[in-house]
Amino acid sequence: MNQTTTIKEPPRYALFPNGTSFMCWMDRNCDRCIKGYDEKKHHKGRSDCDIENNIAIASGSDGTLTHGGYTPLNKADAIARRLNWDGVTYLEHDCPEFVP
Repeated sequence: MNQTTTIKEPPRYALFPNGTSFMCWMDRNCDRCIKGYDEKKHHKGRSDCDIENNIAIASGSDGTLTHGGYTPLNKADAIARRLNWDGVTYLEHDCPEFVP
């Protein structure tokens, strides 16, 4: 019996393969960015950065920029374009909007 193993691709707009990858990305980008979330500055629980806000919502939902189907594909695509990301592979490069 000959079985072929198929590799399942991540769903479209799946940002990270696991929580560790998410934490590493946040550490080298949002956590060091001037626009990043700061409890003293952001009393409503939101960052000044739409990218960080969308990634944070993704981490608390299904891990994608579509947030479990609540965010339209055109909005997810707009964030992916801002990240210079294809939306298919995992997000592994630095944020192009990072401000030290």
